[in-house]
Amino acid sequence: MQIEQIITHETQLGEQLSHSVATNRQSDFAFLLAMLSHDATDFSQFKLPKSDKQPPQDPLLQLAKIAAGPKKPFAAEPFNGLIGSDNCKMLLEQGLSAIQLNECLNPEPYTVKNNTKYIPPAVIDNCPPATQKKIIIEKNLALMNNQMDVNSFYNSIEKSQDYNFASVA
Repeated sequence: MQIEQIITHETQLGEQLSHSVATNRQSDFAFLLAMLSHDATDFSQFKLPKSDKQPPQDPLLQLAKIAAGPKKPFAAEPFNGLIGSDNCKMLLEQGLSAIQLNECLNPEPYTVKNNTKYIPPAVIDNCPPATQKKIIIEKNLALMNNQMDVNSFYNSIEKSQDYNFASVA
């Protein structure tokens, strides 16, 4: 017996599936389903015709492609904890579109700290206890392994100032 073609999706079976259900032949129905491919990507819903039409793109992505406006910085240089503090006042006085325009013209940095290993305490508090313990252990190990050059430290103090201590009498 030669197999002419491998059955990969139910459309190749044609009316045989519906006929076996209509005539109550469960064994034929089970056999036909067993012949189908076990790979889900072979099913007919994944074999839909492709259209040549491009899906509409987000206007912000189109502007990003032509590099309109300055690039958004990763962190504030120097450290500035007041980033975005004027947004509330601007929202009340001028509306949301003013904030969006300001963000396009003068983009605020993604973060105020220039430290990629920094995790905000609110994020750590939201982690499971095992993850919190792991983070604390890593911080403690980093503090224990932090070696200090004592000689350079004292030399920098001596060079910076001469201390005159008043005698206590």
